[in-house]
Amino acid sequence: MSEIPDVLLEATNGSLRLRLVRYEFPEIKNDKWDSNWLVVFGEGHIDGRRWRFESPCLSTVEVGALVDWLHKVANGEEVDEIGFMEPHLEFDLIGRSHVRVSFALEAAPPWVDGYDLDNRIGFDILIGPQLANAAADLRSQFDAFPVRGMDE
Repeated sequence: MSEIPDVLLEATNGSLRLRLVRYEFPEIKNDKWDSNWLVVFGEGHIDGRRWRFESPCLSTVEVGALVDWLHKVANGEEVDEIGFMEPHLEFDLIGRSHVRVSFALEAAPPWVDGYDLDNRIGFDILIGPQLANAAADLRSQFDAFPVRGMDE
Protein backbone atom coordinates (compact mmCIF):
# COMPACT_ATOMS: atom_id res chain seq x y z
CA MET A 1 0.00 0.00 0.00
CA SER A 2 1.46 3.37 -1.00
CA GLU A 3 1.68 6.27 1.41
CA ILE A 4 -0.64 9.20 0.80
CA PRO A 5 1.47 12.24 -0.14
CA ASP A 6 1.39 15.53 1.73
CA VAL A 7 -0.05 18.52 -0.09
CA LEU A 8 2.82 20.75 -1.17
CA LEU A 9 2.48 24.31 -2.39
CA GLU A 10 5.76 26.08 -3.17
CA ALA A 11 6.82 29.52 -4.31
CA THR A 12 10.08 31.42 -4.40
CA ASN A 13 9.54 33.05 -1.01
CA GLY A 14 7.31 30.50 0.73
CA SER A 15 5.83 27.05 0.93
CA LEU A 16 3.19 25.02 2.73
CA ARG A 17 3.25 21.29 3.36
CA LEU A 18 -0.16 20.15 4.59
CA ARG A 19 -1.46 16.84 5.97
CA LEU A 20 -4.84 15.82 7.36
CA VAL A 21 -3.92 13.99 10.58
CA ARG A 22 -7.11 12.75 12.26
CA TYR A 23 -10.65 13.62 13.25
CA GLU A 24 -10.57 15.96 16.24
CA PHE A 25 -13.29 13.86 17.89
CA PRO A 26 -13.01 10.34 16.42
CA GLU A 27 -15.49 8.94 18.94
CA ILE A 28 -18.28 11.31 17.84
CA LYS A 29 -19.73 9.88 14.65
CA ASN A 30 -23.27 11.24 14.41
CA ASP A 31 -22.97 15.00 14.86
CA LYS A 32 -22.73 17.07 11.68
CA TRP A 33 -20.33 19.52 13.36
CA ASP A 34 -18.17 17.72 15.90
CA SER A 35 -17.91 14.55 13.80
CA ASN A 36 -16.24 16.41 10.95
CA TRP A 37 -13.48 18.57 12.44
CA LEU A 38 -10.06 17.50 11.23
CA VAL A 39 -6.72 18.11 12.88
CA VAL A 40 -4.39 19.52 10.23
CA PHE A 41 -0.59 19.46 10.35
CA GLY A 42 1.24 22.14 8.45
CA GLU A 43 4.81 23.08 7.85
CA GLY A 44 5.29 26.60 6.56
CA HIS A 45 8.21 28.53 5.17
CA ILE A 46 8.30 32.24 4.42
CA ASP A 47 11.40 34.23 3.53
CA GLY A 48 13.78 31.61 4.94
CA ARG A 49 11.93 31.12 8.23
CA ARG A 50 10.14 27.85 9.01
CA TRP A 51 7.45 26.84 11.48
CA ARG A 52 4.98 24.05 12.11
CA PHE A 53 1.42 23.95 13.35
CA GLU A 54 -1.15 21.33 14.23
CA SER A 55 -4.70 22.50 14.71
CA PRO A 56 -8.33 21.41 14.17
CA CYS A 57 -8.83 24.12 11.57
CA LEU A 58 -10.76 22.49 8.71
CA SER A 59 -13.89 20.39 8.54
CA THR A 60 -14.33 17.50 6.14
CA VAL A 61 -16.86 19.55 4.18
CA GLU A 62 -14.38 22.43 3.89
CA VAL A 63 -11.61 20.10 2.73
CA GLY A 64 -13.91 18.76 0.00
CA ALA A 65 -14.69 22.33 -1.07
CA LEU A 66 -10.97 23.20 -1.11
CA VAL A 67 -10.19 20.16 -3.29
CA ASP A 68 -12.80 21.31 -5.81
CA TRP A 69 -11.64 24.94 -5.64
CA LEU A 70 -7.96 24.08 -6.24
CA HIS A 71 -8.92 21.81 -9.13
CA LYS A 72 -11.05 24.49 -10.78
CA VAL A 73 -8.41 27.19 -10.32
CA ALA A 74 -5.74 24.89 -11.77
CA ASN A 75 -7.95 24.32 -14.81
CA GLY A 76 -8.68 28.01 -15.34
CA GLU A 77 -12.36 27.71 -14.40
CA GLU A 78 -14.35 30.48 -12.75
CA VAL A 79 -14.48 30.15 -8.97
CA ASP A 80 -16.13 31.92 -6.08
CA GLU A 81 -14.15 32.98 -3.05
CA ILE A 82 -13.48 30.17 -0.62
CA GLY A 83 -13.53 30.64 3.13
CA PHE A 84 -13.49 28.48 6.20
CA MET A 85 -15.26 28.68 9.54
CA GLU A 86 -11.90 28.84 11.35
CA PRO A 87 -9.71 31.44 9.58
CA HIS A 88 -6.36 29.70 10.19
CA LEU A 89 -5.66 29.16 6.49
CA GLU A 90 -6.80 31.32 3.60
CA PHE A 91 -6.63 30.76 -0.15
CA ASP A 92 -7.34 33.71 -2.43
CA LEU A 93 -7.32 33.94 -6.19
CA ILE A 94 -5.14 36.90 -7.22
CA GLY A 95 -6.02 37.87 -10.76
CA ARG A 96 -5.69 35.01 -13.23
CA SER A 97 -2.14 34.04 -12.42
CA HIS A 98 -1.65 33.54 -8.68
CA VAL A 99 -3.15 32.07 -5.54
CA ARG A 100 -2.26 33.66 -2.22
CA VAL A 101 -1.84 31.26 0.70
CA SER A 102 -1.96 33.01 4.07
CA PHE A 103 -1.90 32.08 7.72
CA ALA A 104 -3.50 33.29 10.96
CA LEU A 105 -4.28 32.17 14.49
CA GLU A 106 -2.71 28.79 15.37
CA ALA A 107 -1.42 28.34 11.80
CA ALA A 108 0.51 31.63 11.83
CA PRO A 109 4.26 31.67 12.33
CA PRO A 110 5.29 32.44 15.90
CA TRP A 111 7.00 35.71 14.96
CA VAL A 112 3.77 37.43 13.80
CA ASP A 113 0.55 38.41 15.54
CA GLY A 114 -1.67 35.62 14.21
CA TYR A 115 -4.72 37.26 15.77
CA ASP A 116 -4.45 40.31 13.52
CA LEU A 117 -6.62 38.91 10.73
CA ASP A 118 -6.22 42.12 8.72
CA ASN A 119 -2.46 41.64 8.53
CA ARG A 120 -2.00 38.00 7.55
CA ILE A 121 1.34 36.64 6.44
CA GLY A 122 1.54 34.50 3.32
CA PHE A 123 2.99 33.89 -0.11
CA ASP A 124 1.77 33.77 -3.72
CA ILE A 125 2.07 30.74 -5.99
CA LEU A 126 1.69 30.64 -9.74
CA ILE A 127 -1.38 28.89 -11.06
CA GLY A 128 -0.36 25.78 -12.94
CA PRO A 129 0.28 22.06 -12.58
CA GLN A 130 1.32 22.51 -8.94
CA LEU A 131 -2.28 23.36 -8.00
CA ALA A 132 -3.62 20.34 -9.87
CA ASN A 133 -1.13 18.14 -8.01
CA ALA A 134 -2.10 19.74 -4.70
CA ALA A 135 -5.79 19.12 -5.43
CA ALA A 136 -5.08 15.45 -6.27
CA ASP A 137 -2.96 14.94 -3.14
CA LEU A 138 -5.58 16.62 -0.94
CA ARG A 139 -8.27 14.45 -2.55
CA SER A 140 -6.24 11.34 -1.61
CA GLN A 141 -6.04 12.53 1.98
CA PHE A 142 -9.71 13.56 2.02
CA ASP A 143 -10.76 10.06 0.91
CA ALA A 144 -9.37 8.73 4.21
CA PHE A 145 -11.66 11.10 6.19
CA PRO A 146 -15.21 10.81 4.89
CA VAL A 147 -17.90 13.28 5.91
CA ARG A 148 -19.77 11.85 8.90
CA GLY A 149 -23.04 12.50 10.73
CA MET A 150 -24.78 14.60 8.11
CA ASP A 151 -28.05 12.64 8.52
CA GLU A 152 -28.72 14.29 11.86
